[in-house]
Amino acid sequence: MSWYKITISAHQTNFGEHGKIQDQFEKIFIVIQNRQDVALFSSGWSHSDTFNIYFTPACTSHPAMKALMDSYGATPCDEPTRETESELSLLVGESNRWRNHIWSPDLS
Repeated sequence: MSWYKITISAHQTNFGEHGKIQDQFEKIFIVIQNRQDVALFSSGWSHSDTFNIYFTPACTSHPAMKALMDSYGATPCDEPTRETESELSLLVGESNRWRNHIWSPDLS
């Protein structure tokens, strides 16, 4: 299974698009039973004034999560790494499960 991402522009951020995605994700996350491998991450801002929102592969196994991803045009991608993202933050998910996936430039 693949990770998925949505790229958000600075313009979309001005309208709170990233917050809407996170809020919708969190509402679904709260009610699903098997959520250990389900998480939502965000990258730091890139040089092109965009950032990415990442969905873990397990998100695709939950119909409501998949519908959310589809509604925002999420596309398959590789797992984010320190080489591809300078910063990665856990937005929603079990922090103990994902601690190795969280970093910032200060922690690299």
